[in-house]
Order: sequence, then structure tokens, then C-alpha cells
Amino acid sequence: MNFRRRQRVVYEVSTSSLNDIMFFLLLFFLIVSTLANPNFIKVVLPKATNRGVIQKNVTVTIDKSLNYFINGQAVDSKTLEAKLSALLEKIDKKDRVIMLSIDENAPVKEEVMVMRIGKKLGATVALQTAKE
Repeated sequence: MNFRRRQRVVYEVSTSSLNDIMFFLLLFFLIVSTLANPNFIKVVLPKATNRGVIQKNVTVTIDKSLNYFINGQAVDSKTLEAKLSALLEKIDKKDRVIMLSIDENAPVKEEVMVMRIGKKLGATVALQTAKE
């Protein structure tokens, strides 16, 4: 009788490098997600339930510090009308739309000023809101 024990071979996979790989993947996706929208301007929009969709032609953004942006580019409040006029001249009169994104804490007079400029230039001004 041979009672000799057989040596069992234990197979295992080294997972120590998986931590490094997961860290680099997480870092990669975090960096890529911040670069996905480079023209992002942080604005808290008021909430509304209307789901009307309007084609965007020109976007005017006013943040809580009363900085003005046209299509993501900073402009001065004094040159806002001239720059909007130059952009809207390239668009057919019946298709002129100004999307207004204004911070909910900004004064209403800023919103009214952009609406007056839009009316003067023959454009429809639509207020952009966040989902409820």
C-alpha cells in the first residue's frame, strides 16, 4: 500500500496589477468626461414643465455674476446688441431664435434687456429652463 500523498498543484491568478489598471481607467474616464463639454458655463436654470423644442440659433448666457456669453464666448454688456446683430444677420428673418440661459438668481432686468434686444433685431427669444 502506497499511502504517499500526491502534491496538488494550486493554480492562482495574480490580481495585484488589476488595482493599478482600474485606477488608470477611472482616471482616464474622469479626465475625458471633463473635456467632453469645454464650453460649459455653470448656470442654475429656473424649472418649468413646458416641453417645447426650439431650434437653437444663438445662445445668450448670463451667469450669477452678470457675465454675458454669446455661444460660449464672453462679451461685454455694452457690445451685446452689436454682436447679436452681426450673428443674426446671417440667419433668415423667420428663423432667428435667441436661446436665453440666465441664472435664476440674476435680476429680471437683465432678462428683459435681452428680450428687448431680440425684439429690436426681429428674433424670437426663448428662455431655457431646467427639468423639474
